[in-house]
Amino acid sequence: MYPSGITLTLLALCLSLTGCASWRLETQGAAEVVASKGPEKIRVEGPQLRRTVLYRPTVQGDSLVGCDQWNPARRGRAVALSDVTSVATSRVDAGKTVGLALGAAFGLAALVAVATYDGPFDGCCQ
Repeated sequence: MYPSGITLTLLALCLSLTGCASWRLETQGAAEVVASKGPEKIRVEGPQLRRTVLYRPTVQGDSLVGCDQWNPARRGRAVALSDVTSVATSRVDAGKTVGLALGAAFGLAALVAVATYDGPFDGCCQ
């Protein structure tokens, strides 16, 4: 049994909606952001530090500790709080989500319209 077109469409839409997130620059320091918001991931930057994303960050002493990847077994990436000059958290962007959903819906409607179009003579030559 093959999945129906509506099932595939809903699956594609659900997968695409998970990607509508963007980074939001925070005004607080890294320690304050982790303590107050408890984000699942955080992006930090600094002069001696390239853009680094830490998953499940915690503050331990004077360091920000987290995973390099979304894998609890790989805990161990540490960044000195004094090296961090900017902090960003990941947020779902409602505007992008709505735009993507509408674009996908219109694209699907156009595809269905083209696939079912019989032409200007609508079956005259059968």
